[in-house]
Amino acid sequence: MHFKINRYKNKTLGGVVCEGNSVQCYREKSDGKGLVMVASFNRFDAELPAEVAALFTPDEIQQWSKWKRKHDMKLRRQQLQTALDSVSSTIDLAVKAIGEGLEPADPEAIWKSLDGMFKALEKAGHSRPEKPRGRPPIEADDQCQEEDSFILLLPNFMPPGTELHAQYQALLDARKNDQG
Repeated sequence: MHFKINRYKNKTLGGVVCEGNSVQCYREKSDGKGLVMVASFNRFDAELPAEVAALFTPDEIQQWSKWKRKHDMKLRRQQLQTALDSVSSTIDLAVKAIGEGLEPADPEAIWKSLDGMFKALEKAGHSRPEKPRGRPPIEADDQCQEEDSFILLLPNFMPPGTELHAQYQALLDARKNDQG
């Protein structure tokens, strides 16, 4: 028995090849030349559907069970790797959210998760890096926030004696007094 997961090009994602939700089961033809499809069903089903199990021999059911365990383990590892790859960016976004005044739903659960993360990292041999000596560098995000709060005023290019010249000059003088 051969098990095949359908693949398709996702046009929404720009033609990326994705795995579908169904698994196709193929049996070799009696003459040994080629394969014939026996069944197709949802690959995420926990159990083999009854109508499909009726089509399989006991040996084929064992092959499917072995394939299903291997498939589920591979899928779980992919999901865990994706979560691990994105944990730092997720934490960075959470830091920004808290910095902007948003309240976490369950702060105690976050502390518990962070403690678990620290223990798991150390157990895996990824000890905490030493902090460098001296003043920390200003990160790009911090610079953008400082620049956003700073209003850059250009010199007064309006013709002297006009209403616009007087208004802009008053703005420049007020800004100079605030900074001085």
